[in-house]
Amino acid sequence: MDFKEEQSQEVEALEAIFPTEFSVFSADESSGGRERYQLLIEDEESGSSFVLEFSYPVGYPEEPPNLNLQAVNGLTSSKRVALLEHLKEEAQNQVGSAMILSLHSIAKEWTADNAGAAGADEETPFRKQAEETVFETRDEEEEAKAAMKEKMMFHGTPVTVESFQVWSEKFEDENRKANEKLVVEQRNDPKRLTGRQLFERNVAVVTEDSESFWEMEADQFDEEEFE
Repeated sequence: MDFKEEQSQEVEALEAIFPTEFSVFSADESSGGRERYQLLIEDEESGSSFVLEFSYPVGYPEEPPNLNLQAVNGLTSSKRVALLEHLKEEAQNQVGSAMILSLHSIAKEWTADNAGAAGADEETPFRKQAEETVFETRDEEEEAKAAMKEKMMFHGTPVTVESFQVWSEKFEDENRKANEKLVVEQRNDPKRLTGRQLFERNVAVVTEDSESFWEMEADQFDEEEFE
């Protein structure tokens, strides 16, 4: 078998199949003096993406390729390690034939099955601490797991300036829409409150941006009341 020819043909096929996702990098010390290749893999459903980086040993495909994952997005560190190990095992099973296209499909399928919702398997300080602890007895381990679950229950999601701002804007927008709906309902209600009463009733949810809106509505109701 002409290993170099096999490798060259596979690279040509990958360039044709993935014109924008596939990249070739010149040989350098990090790749042992051999060319490096990168193939972008994305899973639209989970929003995960990563780059499958590989290089060919001299005896490929009779030897498995050198594999690595770069620019990983949407996978926890533990899942990144699990995926890479899975790909290396599959590569070992497919020794003897060109396999990069097959590994691409396997990686996409694994990601779709295991990526899950963003942050669903995010590591927390409590979980990391428990994973690194060595317990002398089974009872100690079970007690530690129970304590970790309780801590995680109350740990919640950390509040940042950005997340609070998003919540605040959403809260004000919901109140504004609810108040505008109430105004429309009051207009169509023969037993409606006066504009001034309506304004005073909703003063607790009036924001600085909507204050002028409520003042105009109140004046309009008062004018209609005395017509």
